[in-house]
Amino acid sequence: MQQSPQSGKVVTANERKTAQVFSVRTDIMMRSEDTGGTYSSYEIIAPPNCGARAHTHSHENENMYVIEGTFHFRCGEQECTLGAGDSIYMPKGLPHSFINTGQTTGRLLGVATPAGLERFFEDVDEVVRVKQADLTRADIAAVCRRHGIEILPQ
Repeated sequence: MQQSPQSGKVVTANERKTAQVFSVRTDIMMRSEDTGGTYSSYEIIAPPNCGARAHTHSHENENMYVIEGTFHFRCGEQECTLGAGDSIYMPKGLPHSFINTGQTTGRLLGVATPAGLERFFEDVDEVVRVKQADLTRADIAAVCRRHGIEILPQ
């Protein structure tokens, strides 16, 4: 783990790096190098009927806080619908997914511990931009494997 930074870190809204992660926009706020490797944070902006299909992380725990909208989450055997002000903790290794079930764009604040999940977001964004119409499931699977993420069958 990296050493903690000696001073605080400010990231303004226009300094965030945006990654398109499949069907959702992900704005990276705090990165590993900003937090001494302890956590990363990001805002997920999901149109209606979009989200993340079932997957597991082998490295990071994830917490999601609903800023705006209505989301259906699955975490292991638990299923719930959450709205603004609600949150859910999803430990590494446990299958989880989410989808915006509302009629408008929804927003989530995500925090991953330890940090590093932001690199997955950036890698997905890069491979999608480079491959575009030639993108295959194998391309996505390779990115996921590099980051200890497994997309589960539906």
